[in-house]
Amino acid sequence: MTKLAGHPEVVAVAVFLKQARERGHAAVEIDLTGVEGGTYANAIVPLAALVEQHKELGLQVTVKVATDSFLNHARVRSPLLATRENLSAATNRLSLVWAYTEDLAVHLCNSLVEDFSRQVQFSPGVLQTLNWSLYEVLDNVFQHSHVEQGFVMASVTKQRPRLSVCVADTGIGIHRSFIRGGVHRPRTGVDAITLALQEGVSSTGDKRGNGLYGLKAAVEENRGSLRLISGRSGLEMTDKRVTTLNLGSGIIADDDHFGTVVDWQVRTDQAVDISKVLAGRAVHSRLESFESDEGFHIIKLAEHAHGTGSRKAATELRNWLVNVLNEGAPVLYLDFEGVNVVSSSFADETIGKLAETFGPIEFARRIRLVHMSETIERLLDRAISIRLANLYAAPQAQKR
Repeated sequence: MTKLAGHPEVVAVAVFLKQARERGHAAVEIDLTGVEGGTYANAIVPLAALVEQHKELGLQVTVKVATDSFLNHARVRSPLLATRENLSAATNRLSLVWAYTEDLAVHLCNSLVEDFSRQVQFSPGVLQTLNWSLYEVLDNVFQHSHVEQGFVMASVTKQRPRLSVCVADTGIGIHRSFIRGGVHRPRTGVDAITLALQEGVSSTGDKRGNGLYGLKAAVEENRGSLRLISGRSGLEMTDKRVTTLNLGSGIIADDDHFGTVVDWQVRTDQAVDISKVLAGRAVHSRLESFESDEGFHIIKLAEHAHGTGSRKAATELRNWLVNVLNEGAPVLYLDFEGVNVVSSSFADETIGKLAETFGPIEFARRIRLVHMSETIERLLDRAISIRLANLYAAPQAQKR
């Protein structure tokens, strides 16, 4: 095995673990030391969930991975519990398997979206719909699966304008959730999955059941992809084309733990009309946390810049600022109070490139720089001047 690419490998592991318990084995070992590149969240997350579930059922499971492998860094053997302390301590919360409980789903969602917003610049509407749909899927675990813990991993591919999210649980599954709810009685697992994706449908009969429907609408609008698997059945949607999946033995731990996996990819460069996708549904906006009583959006750089010396920190901050603007902030006040020093490279990579990207008129209209020391003001002014000079020098050079 050279990679873990999705549900076939997960089904194989699920069958292996289930048979081991049924045959009375006390301990098993899963050797993943031969796994190399091409390992994806839609395999890692359900694999980690299955291992944790079988441990709870009494099977001693050891997972071997190479020390320097992605699987080891992603914590497939021991998912990181999403406590406030762990989320705050992690320098990058992406590409890690997180185990989470209902009380911290919101905090985990906000943390992952925060890291996404620093890694890449999103087209308008994408980050907002991602924030909403991610929380809905995280929360769905506790509304329908009858378990107390879910698992999630989110990652971004910088070479391609895409990000990936996978959420998994080892609960009763979508089909059984509908049957227990007593309102809808889908005949098959695929029927249950298609029902769950309809607007206003929930296993509890709650007409506000729009989590998976909203996710599907957002992925369609974005021309991304979505895969929903539960037990032995699945459904896959790629660029609005829908295919049903038959997983044979499925991702089942035992009769009480069928498991559900929601895996989706979003294009960061494909804008989403948020009013169309989320019409009539409440959306928590990150902008509210930056808004003053007077209605101004104020960013205190001392709190949001992860250092003011390196180009890496500057690039992350610039991505984050552009995403805040794309979320709908008409004007950003960048408050330098408490920032004592910035390097020339930091000034160029953040403020200089913002001026170059927006142009002098739009930059002046949408960005205000306040509470700078005299030294910082000179550095920023020089960075802006150089970038704008280069911007207008290029067309002149082409004319010659």
